[in-house]
Amino acid sequence: MCAAPSCGGLRRRLAEVIAIRWHVARRGGDNDRMAQKIVLPDGDPHMAAVLARPEFAARLDRLGGAAVYADIPADHDELVDRIGDAQVVILGQYLTAPVLRRLPALRLVAFTGTGAASFVDLAVAAECGIAVANVTRYGDVAVAEHALALTFALARRVPENDRAIRAGQWAGAQGTELAGKTAGIVGYGGIGARFASLLEAVGMRVIAWTRHPDPARLTSPAQRFVPLAGLVAASDVISLHVALTDETRAMLNEPLLRTMKPGALLVNTARAELIAPGALEAVLADGQLTAALDVFESEPLAPNSPLRTLPNVILSPHQGYNTPESLTRMLDGVVTNIENYLAGRPASLVAAPKPLPEPNRTH
Repeated sequence: MCAAPSCGGLRRRLAEVIAIRWHVARRGGDNDRMAQKIVLPDGDPHMAAVLARPEFAARLDRLGGAAVYADIPADHDELVDRIGDAQVVILGQYLTAPVLRRLPALRLVAFTGTGAASFVDLAVAAECGIAVANVTRYGDVAVAEHALALTFALARRVPENDRAIRAGQWAGAQGTELAGKTAGIVGYGGIGARFASLLEAVGMRVIAWTRHPDPARLTSPAQRFVPLAGLVAASDVISLHVALTDETRAMLNEPLLRTMKPGALLVNTARAELIAPGALEAVLADGQLTAALDVFESEPLAPNSPLRTLPNVILSPHQGYNTPESLTRMLDGVVTNIENYLAGRPASLVAAPKPLPEPNRTH
């Protein structure tokens, strides 16, 4: 158990949030005609605090209330126990096939993000009659800014110099300038386009790849779309912002990564599965490039992951989206998805099985 002062503050904050949980869950709980039960089984103090705000609590009350947990279940059994007979789950982490099959009452998974396919077995959800909804565009600003922060940290070797000072050293590691260099943006949706604009403001040349290139979408006449292989070979900085699909899974394999310039920087705030398993670790181990990662194939990152011991990679615990502004937009979208689904007008579905039966309504 952590004994640091900061941990004591965290424990106090968790206690506060657990108190909030029952306030949100049980308002109006004496009403025998409560609507579908809603549970967030795997949240955190930030999510719980947002959902406890009066404007969110009132919306959840109208749907019958919600039980909100501010931590991650210890195992699948605890996850199933927390969800119980809930018909709606606000999901922050994983729902695997075995867990989905143990939840016969569940009808909607309202995922707190965009890439639900990385966290929910969509085929099994549909098979079990469970709809899955996601939210989009809520984190465009936050993720683009986080990608920029990671790019600067790599270019100027900020973590390395921080560690050196803490170890009693003063001779810092030399960084590199970004101005005048070439940035390659893989994926040109809302996040990729915003990140491209940020890099142009720094003075970088921007090239991009997308599955459906349309020059009219470019945010600057100086930008241009190029083939993926050309982008990888020409870029000093490569940043991934493409959605994970069957077509994009493992789109960057080891041979392609080895065509990157020596000393190039790779930033991934999208999905780890865009890179072939083991490919990035192999190239990093050879010292050909440096990388900053906010996403991993398994989260939390496995204790025995080779990424933990490589000196030329910056690790970030999937925090690109995590700002108060982004979290508010995300949870607003999540609650809207629940409201729409329970009202019989489902939207933003990425898995769409049979419709939910007519809900009981409070008056």
